[in-house]
Amino acid sequence: MLINATSEYQDAAWSLIDYLDTPEQQRERFLEASLPPNQRRLYDDKELLEKSPSLSTLEKALQGGRTRPTSTAGGDIDLLLAQKFNDSLRGDISPEQAVEESQKGLEEIFEQT
Repeated sequence: MLINATSEYQDAAWSLIDYLDTPEQQRERFLEASLPPNQRRLYDDKELLEKSPSLSTLEKALQGGRTRPTSTAGGDIDLLLAQKFNDSLRGDISPEQAVEESQKGLEEIFEQT
């Protein structure tokens, strides 16, 4: 979350952020909308794990995650990967073909930058 530096409602925005960041709100948003909590201790919460056993897998992914390298072609990369992923989900191409086409497209993008 962020607050615009020129906002006349900065105090109210901070209050909202403080409220949304409470463990109780994190739990409720996970239970009602499956939004992953940002507080590490909630990944061990028995009720949350019962609702979604994959929460422990998500925690491991978040702990080991890294940001991708910065690229001026970030938008092109996102579009390419989204298109190939969705083509595969729709069954237009196989997952293997999506990976191959993504690799080829990424190589072309990086040659141009």
